Amino acid sequence: MSGTDPAPLSFDDLVGAALLGTARRPVDPAGLPGAVGASAAGLPGGDPAALLLDAAALAVVHERAGVLPLRGQQPAPAAGEEAGRVAGPAAADRLGGLLARAGTQDGDALLALWLDAAAAAGVLAPPVLLPDLLEVATRSRATAARVAAVAGERGRWLAQWRPTWAGALSRHTPLGTSSGTAAPAPRQPGDPAQDPAWAHGAPAGRRAWLAALRATDPAAAREVLATSWASERGEDREALLPLLRDGLGPDDEPLLEVALRDRRAAVREVAAALLAALPGSVHGRRSAELALRHVRVERRRLRRTLVVTLPDLDPGEARALGVPPAPHGTGARQWQLQHLVAAAPLAVWEDTLGGNAEDLVALPVADDLYAVLHAGWAEAARTQQDAAWARALLAAGTTRDLAALALVLPPQERATVAAAALDADDGRDRRSRLPPSAELLRVLSGVPAPWPEPLAPSVVTWVRRVRRAAVWYDRPVVHLAGLRLPCDESTEAALRAAAAALPDDAPLAPDVSGAADTLSFRRHMLEELR
Repeated sequence: MSGTDPAPLSFDDLVGAALLGTARRPVDPAGLPGAVGASAAGLPGGDPAALLLDAAALAVVHERAGVLPLRGQQPAPAAGEEAGRVAGPAAADRLGGLLARAGTQDGDALLALWLDAAAAAGVLAPPVLLPDLLEVATRSRATAARVAAVAGERGRWLAQWRPTWAGALSRHTPLGTSSGTAAPAPRQPGDPAQDPAWAHGAPAGRRAWLAALRATDPAAAREVLATSWASERGEDREALLPLLRDGLGPDDEPLLEVALRDRRAAVREVAAALLAALPGSVHGRRSAELALRHVRVERRRLRRTLVVTLPDLDPGEARALGVPPAPHGTGARQWQLQHLVAAAPLAVWEDTLGGNAEDLVALPVADDLYAVLHAGWAEAARTQQDAAWARALLAAGTTRDLAALALVLPPQERATVAAAALDADDGRDRRSRLPPSAELLRVLSGVPAPWPEPLAPSVVTWVRRVRRAAVWYDRPVVHLAGLRLPCDESTEAALRAAAAALPDDAPLAPDVSGAADTLSFRRHMLEELR
């Protein structure tokens, strides 16, 4: 083209002519480039406006479809052979119904049950439902893990063609499988900039990336975080540091000690909690040494008694130990003692004071400071996952941390704790007593399904007992019972009998009937997956 040749028309030129009018900006569609211009040259030219619109239509169609097919391209490899059996028609119909209800509380809970039961039975999701299932997997990591277990080779093959699907499943399925999904390039732990998801991603995406790396390579994740620590924003440090709890080990201590001196209080609290959970940490030894100065055993009136004095740390000392400011209404010195006790290794008390957890928890505490001391021990039992101390504190009944301590125990013992809490709820004056069913719900949530003896019969008895005294936070307890109780016919019949015994205007009557329906749903679901 010479310097005097006019530039070829573009689609933007057609838009400009349409906006200003063909009288003010006439155009010749034959000036469009390539095959579009050649075709436009043959258009009837009686009406300039009609000619413009016809030329625009030609340009749009050419843009969308006017491309010759590529040659020499190999089709993508087919999905590999499935190792498991695909769900039958009845199970597939039930899964389709659950996917239609996805996003609702009941729908998500029942979908999780179906996915877990299918994975346990070695059943794969039907291919026709894989697109909907993969879309649901993008909503949460827990759902993605469940979907990955039943997606099979077809699901992994399909996921690679949509980035959101591939990202959801990539953390939960083996890469480099016969589905054709390629393994990612090896990460360089000291160079987080290599992965754009970490170097340039949004906060939630960076957290998910680091969590996935921590699950597979704790040392690499720690090095990545340590390298960027000084440049991270305070809120990002607060969000990323808790990820070290997964795979926590002695090599994490230097970074946690740095975090313990952070200018952001929430970061210091997280660091202190992680150091307290790390056996043999310097922070734990410092806290134990200081706490033992304020707790000792004396013999008073012929029996051993714990004598407690309150520390008086200056702000600098408290900050160095990760002790946050006391909340409103709590004494600063009592708060400091509770945190020092919580950070000290529990074995120190047994070695220094003499006696096991049960012996020490049973000792009287002078000056009515047992609540502060036991609250610190309860936090330590939770952080250090010490079942013996949790058991002793629950038996003493001196702490409100019922759910947190119960979660430290094995599932069967959690069930016993939950059953005892249900049995203690006599249905009277429930609006004015603590702990309410909200705390009870936390205990029950920690007991995996199916709920064993003695919890299952206690739930049915509890439903009958609360009757008209039910309050709004009892409904989640009943809903959870439908998802966790054994789904045999006898349990369903007992729950239906309890529902029938309730007055028609009883607040829980519809909820109890709904829980019985859920048991029936679960039983038929399991039968279809066999």
